[in-house]
Amino acid sequence: MAGKLQYVPWMVVLFRGHVCAATHNRQDYSTLRDLRGKGPEHNLYGNRRATGWRPPISRRATTGNGFLDIIIADSDIEEERLGSIVNLAKNQELIKDSAHVQHMYFPIDALISLRCDLESGYTAEFGQIGREGFVGFSALMGNVTTQNTAIVQTEGRAYRISSEAIQTIFDTSPRFRRVTLQYMQALMQEAAQSVICNRFHSITQQFCRSLLLAADRLGSETVALTHEQLAVAIGCRREAVSLAARKLQSEGLIRYAYGHIVIVDRPALEARSCECYGTVRLGFAMFFHVDQSDSTDTNIEGA
Repeated sequence: MAGKLQYVPWMVVLFRGHVCAATHNRQDYSTLRDLRGKGPEHNLYGNRRATGWRPPISRRATTGNGFLDIIIADSDIEEERLGSIVNLAKNQELIKDSAHVQHMYFPIDALISLRCDLESGYTAEFGQIGREGFVGFSALMGNVTTQNTAIVQTEGRAYRISSEAIQTIFDTSPRFRRVTLQYMQALMQEAAQSVICNRFHSITQQFCRSLLLAADRLGSETVALTHEQLAVAIGCRREAVSLAARKLQSEGLIRYAYGHIVIVDRPALEARSCECYGTVRLGFAMFFHVDQSDSTDTNIEGA
């Protein structure tokens, strides 16, 4: 019927010349629906409130990366095959434009920015990766040449695994393929939601959405991002971000100094954000359930 949206069980999305197909499985979201309305520790979207509460860990979570935790718990892949943990420095380029992907990175407490660089010199961010996922998915498409750049926004640790090793697992493990498609579907949903958000919501609402998602991806209410970095993420002038930050700080929702923003009142900040935060957060919910107590410092080397 005209004017109404219909459920589509599949989607094909074109990312800079790469076609990714994802199948929507309603059963995969049954646990996400169960998160709603379980008590004061959750809001409408199943997000934990800022009360120190953490979702119960129902599976063996040891890596600090939600994607890897799911794979390890539900397959015969052992942690010993995960490669090494490396330190990532701020502004380090993990994947360069027009380069083949040699390694894939699974962040533990680092935040990675996915960007497109224009010939004019301008840069636009189209995604962020944190403890919920991984960087370098073009390697799973035949190691094609990427047209984008992955750069470290906040320093931290990540698992670095050769793309060949991941490709082997991808080819032989149906579970790995399915979880990978679920994650890519969540990324595509976020990209679509960002377009709508940038078109219809205020800078303050977009600031709240970006800050909350960054905090979720880092697993911390303290986010080491500058106003300039948030402006790139939102796609606006730095002055507009600074104005929004001052307003939110005056209301007691956040506290900031140069290069650091602290979320003081998460429930209030979520209320000031738009519906896009809840929609995107729900799409990644299964990947955010990682063990925050893990602080293993062994096997760390420079990237």
